[in-house]
Amino acid sequence: MFNTILFDLDGTLNNLNMEFFFQRYLSVLVPYFQDLVPAGVFAKELMRCTNAMMGNTDPGLTALEAFWRCFPAAVGSERAVLEPTFLRFYNQAFPGLRPDNAVNAAARPLLQTALEKRYTVVIATNPIFPEIAIRERMVWTGCDDIPFTYVTCGEKMHFCKPNPAFFQELLVKIDRQPADCLMVGNDLEEDMIAQSLGLTAALVTDNLIGRGQAVLKPDWRGTLQELADVFAAGREQDILTPSSPLRSGS
Repeated sequence: MFNTILFDLDGTLNNLNMEFFFQRYLSVLVPYFQDLVPAGVFAKELMRCTNAMMGNTDPGLTALEAFWRCFPAAVGSERAVLEPTFLRFYNQAFPGLRPDNAVNAAARPLLQTALEKRYTVVIATNPIFPEIAIRERMVWTGCDDIPFTYVTCGEKMHFCKPNPAFFQELLVKIDRQPADCLMVGNDLEEDMIAQSLGLTAALVTDNLIGRGQAVLKPDWRGTLQELADVFAAGREQDILTPSSPLRSGS
């Protein structure tokens, strides 16, 4: 039975639609660099270097370091100039991007119940953002004061989802075995890949993401509220039981 719960953040503990959000993010970020990089070049190379970061397999590079290996040369500027501008954006403008519907009302009760039951709780978000941005999105989620054991971010993690190495690295960092952990996420490909290492996986369907490439079926599926109800009722074993009415395929 698991004793640790890994939570994806966006679309799982909150209602943030990352595809829609990223467009707003770009629209506010690009002007910060207008005196440094042409807007079209900036957006194109930001996406290309973000993809390079997500595809990083070098254990000697954190996710952010992989990004910075790519981005300065791509836009014809120096990291020493670009990085402070990103930081200024995150401090000044990023908090204003909070969507009105970001909070999922089931998140906080679920987290509090898990802590009361002495589960270890971890934020296992894809580390494509620096910690300052992830911490801000936790504020939007209404769970920034929850005592998470670990929060993944670009400065700390070397690999990104859906690379299973993301989960391998995280298990080492929190000193857990696969059988100890339940992964809770809304992405069939990026989150459910945790099963390939032996983790139990629960698919949250409020903001479901599927690209038609998933090869693994979740052990459990349902809304975040339904998952909160499972924990509140002490029915965590349902997540592991094939006869559960909320199992994959129901």
